[in-house]
Amino acid sequence: MDNKNARLEARLTSQNHSVIQHAAALRGQSVTDFVVAASLAEAQRTITESEVISLLVDEQKRFVDALLKPRTPTRELKNAQKAHQNLIEPS
Repeated sequence: MDNKNARLEARLTSQNHSVIQHAAALRGQSVTDFVVAASLAEAQRTITESEVISLLVDEQKRFVDALLKPRTPTRELKNAQKAHQNLIEPS
């Protein structure tokens, strides 16, 4: 079992505190347990939104097609690649 030794404190209005107390009571949780659970859920949602790319089925198909059948690079893309390479590894 993990040892709970980290602390988190917050300043909030009496009205916000009352809302949180009410919500915790409705779930049968302590305020601490409610705040920790809600914070963790929001943290996970934020991480997922930032790190996971979701695609619709047609977008998935286009993505896979682009990987499996890449188009021939245009002259502009080749020039941009050379310019980038010169910046990264100048002669």
